[in-house]
Amino acid sequence: MLLLATVLLFGLASAQKVTKMTSCSTDTNQLRIDCKYEPAGEASLCKYTQGDQELGASNGTKDAATKSRTTVSFVDKNNCLLIFDNLPDGKNNFTCNIVLKETVSMTTVVEKKSLPPCSAAWSTSLQRCTGVLLGVSALPLVLQFSGLL
Repeated sequence: MLLLATVLLFGLASAQKVTKMTSCSTDTNQLRIDCKYEPAGEASLCKYTQGDQELGASNGTKDAATKSRTTVSFVDKNNCLLIFDNLPDGKNNFTCNIVLKETVSMTTVVEKKSLPPCSAAWSTSLQRCTGVLLGVSALPLVLQFSGLL
């Protein structure tokens, strides 16, 4: 029974999946979508589609209609990036497909008018870390007043 539980646990722990898709608008009004996946490692292929149309893939394959408007590339060992020009108005479905040992995918809905600027994503991360930074920088002062330093 313990052996079966161990095998199942390791099987679930190594499951391949897309964990998160985030989208934003770049300085030049391009759509940027980051597709994060697990486990981190060298994926053999990343492909983005919009509905039935393939936008592009990390191996250079592109649909003729969007060839000059898309770039797909790996930016980390667990992140595939799409840069897309001329996002149409309205809501658009984008699907990220990652091929490691098997193919996994996730779809996100993007609406041009409600896209945050990409710099806002960095700003939000910085705001979350402000409390930790303040606490660490105040530590020597607290230790000095308490007589420990």
